[in-house]
Amino acid sequence: MKKTNSIYLIISSVLLIACSNPYKVETYLDEKNQKERLLDIITYVYLVPQGVDAQNKHLPIYRDAYAKFLPQFSFANYYVSKEDSLHYFYVIRPARSAKAGTQRGVGGRYRLSAEGKIYDFEEIFNTTIMPTDSLRTIGEKIFKEVLLHKGSLGKYEGYTPYIEWPSANNFYDKVKHEWRYK
Repeated sequence: MKKTNSIYLIISSVLLIACSNPYKVETYLDEKNQKERLLDIITYVYLVPQGVDAQNKHLPIYRDAYAKFLPQFSFANYYVSKEDSLHYFYVIRPARSAKAGTQRGVGGRYRLSAEGKIYDFEEIFNTTIMPTDSLRTIGEKIFKEVLLHKGSLGKYEGYTPYIEWPSANNFYDKVKHEWRYK
């Protein structure tokens, strides 16, 4: 009986590992930490709420101002590189001034300090505005390409049906944490 239980446990473990998706946020973060990390990302990728100082928008005193946006954001993909501990993400967020039901995808990466604080944050791409279902399918393809090319868009570089930024006219400024025109 002990031997049968041990074999069952081994087979179950192997199947669980084989079936786990390395691009799902649940692989790396529990539910509480998913919300905290998503909130951290929102402070980098979304508009600065009224009354928030843009230069200091990451300070804890402003978290509540960003928290109201949390229900509108979701992780679609997430991956932590074993090589260099970079955290790659792809989130779906509301598209500004777009009709209801359309959103945009944002892919990027960052590092975590020993205290769990984000640093070296970079947006790698923003998708064009499209329905959420399309963002999930197309975004996963782009996300995997970014991982394959270690932060580069690879074959999606300049592919305007999917990628709005970067483009020939703009780039992501890692110091100001915003897209800038050339």
